[in-house]
Amino acid sequence: MTLQVLASWHTRYDVKKYSPQVYEELVVHGKEHAVVQRKEHPEKFNIMGAWKTGCLKKDAHGTAYTDCTGQCYAYTDRWDNHTPVGKSTWAYINANQADVEAKVPATFPVTKPDILKELQDRPGFGFIWGLFTLHCFYPEVYPLYDQHVYRAYKRFTTQDQRPYFSAPNNWQEYANYRNFFLNSIQELNMPYWLFDRALWSYGKSIKLPRMKHKKIEATNTHNSQNSCPGGFEWKKETTLGGKVRPFCWRIDENNSLHFARKFKKGTRWYWEIGAFAEEEISMIQKYMEPVRWVALANNVQKLANGTEQEGLGRFIYENIEDNTKTAQLASQVAALFCKTKIWEWNDAKTGMQFRSIPAAKWQQQLTEAYKAQNTLTSPHGSTST
Repeated sequence: MTLQVLASWHTRYDVKKYSPQVYEELVVHGKEHAVVQRKEHPEKFNIMGAWKTGCLKKDAHGTAYTDCTGQCYAYTDRWDNHTPVGKSTWAYINANQADVEAKVPATFPVTKPDILKELQDRPGFGFIWGLFTLHCFYPEVYPLYDQHVYRAYKRFTTQDQRPYFSAPNNWQEYANYRNFFLNSIQELNMPYWLFDRALWSYGKSIKLPRMKHKKIEATNTHNSQNSCPGGFEWKKETTLGGKVRPFCWRIDENNSLHFARKFKKGTRWYWEIGAFAEEEISMIQKYMEPVRWVALANNVQKLANGTEQEGLGRFIYENIEDNTKTAQLASQVAALFCKTKIWEWNDAKTGMQFRSIPAAKWQQQLTEAYKAQNTLTSPHGSTST
């Protein structure tokens, strides 16, 4: 692929699904408007924080923002201090725009600036959102950076076929990406925001296809907890809550986590088998790591119609695969992670919630549990068989 072909990917950016209008007005042209108005938009970082985290939607009656075309926007219900979108930090930045900007180097520094360290260390924020803040102040100095543009960059510059589910939280690696980005837009004579769209679109397209669900006919004809699919060594477990259900699981040499659930259709039983790659489990664990209670949130109907609350199933549905079968596996993931002491459970039968246990190491703990006897410690100290 040539650089020109890579740049042409900007035409594949879905402007209807990922509207850039607010970003263009407040960031790309924000400084130009500020020169005329003598100030930045007073709600710039509340708006951009919501935009960055998918919490800003078009709404005919919205009052959060009105763009130059007259389109109104509203905050979604997810824009809340109790959800992992960093709302309190965006509000802090917004309330202190001048002070924060004064700490942002106007020229690119050799080492990570202190303001980025300060922002990424705030609860539930991190490196990527901190960089986005710097970008909003100086967009031509600090290019946008996320898993999609990083994936495109690595594929183009090294032919590395790995899918890269996240961008490294490393200043030097970001500096390397920035050098590539600036050299490219100079060679192409292309606006930075347009080349960013090209990288984002290409990077999103090369995400590794998921391991698909499959059905296997059961050799036995009863719904027994003491059975598992043939062909592999599986471990038996049960879900939590009021409606306990048996399932089987295994972790392979690549740290991919496989689950098998048994269903009946007519008079025949079959296994429904689904899996998460190591990178996907890492994404789920990263989502859980800010220590707070997270709802199960994997109701099939609510996921399908977009009304499900913030939580584990919804995260899987929106960030790993928009498939209710995959999101339903939140029940099995939660049960297994609680019984292996990676997470803890609020002990509720309904309204189940979970939170990460600090310093837990999911790969190690799951592998040890898999190699052990087929009995795990329950979240309450008893055992399950």
